[in-house]
Amino acid sequence: MTLSLIKSGILPNPVTDQEEHTFTYALLPHMGSWREGHVPEAAYALNIPVRSVRVSAKGEGLAGQYAAVSAGNVALETVKQALDGEDTILRIYEYRNCRGPVTVTLADKAAHVWECDMLENPIRELETDGHSFTFTIKPYEVMTFRVSAK
Repeated sequence: MTLSLIKSGILPNPVTDQEEHTFTYALLPHMGSWREGHVPEAAYALNIPVRSVRVSAKGEGLAGQYAAVSAGNVALETVKQALDGEDTILRIYEYRNCRGPVTVTLADKAAHVWECDMLENPIRELETDGHSFTFTIKPYEVMTFRVSAK
């Protein structure tokens, strides 16, 4: 077994990247395939630790979470403020080559939910009961949603 941590070119600079580097790596022994071994989940836990969590001000909804997804093959990758300063953007992707329904449950009440393109332009409005919405995701698809409280 080998592990290559860095490979740098030498043209046009013959001393490229010749300084101190810091790496983090882990070995994850598991039975079966990468899906059965939950490799993506372990990689996220190692490489992208949670930095902040939004909790409902009223204490309603999900304890300590902004949103939760119902499918084990789907990751809620990003929760951020919309580029125009209004609403909240959720970016979700499928990582196990599966198609199917997904329900997103929100901690705070939502008046409107739109499916958007990557630039946050609305494509279509989705039905919501105020705290959840459902959609179908395709294998390896990345989807963006805009959530509005108004």
